[in-house]
Amino acid sequence: MSSGSEPRSSPTTLRSFAGFSPDAGAVNENEACDAPGFIASYNFTTLATQAYNGNQVELYAGATPTGIFALYSGDIVKDAGESVDLFDLGALETDQGAFAFGYLSTDLNGDGNVDLLDSPSIESNISNFIFSQHPL
Repeated sequence: MSSGSEPRSSPTTLRSFAGFSPDAGAVNENEACDAPGFIASYNFTTLATQAYNGNQVELYAGATPTGIFALYSGDIVKDAGESVDLFDLGALETDQGAFAFGYLSTDLNGDGNVDLLDSPSIESNISNFIFSQHPL
């Protein structure tokens, strides 16, 4: 594991909310998040609009669109730019050179190794000027 990489969060997040009421349809995020029996989940894969401002990419099987959408990856360095940029590529190359492995933010394809297979997505996202989009 490289000292420069942060462990990444789980790709599938289920979060429980004590303030969630199925009847009211509201969540009070100020409530404790450890109440048993209340699970809130959200599926980002069904439409591009499931993410803020449609900031997702459709997955393809060869040249055929699958109708499945995914979040962009590659913003490894959490800086003010909130974009996939050359700073992120530098962090990836550092871990590639160190043969880093494990559950790391630089393992962009999630195979457990930081290697050349992680490069195409970050290079594409740098070229396409991918950045975080969120409400102010």
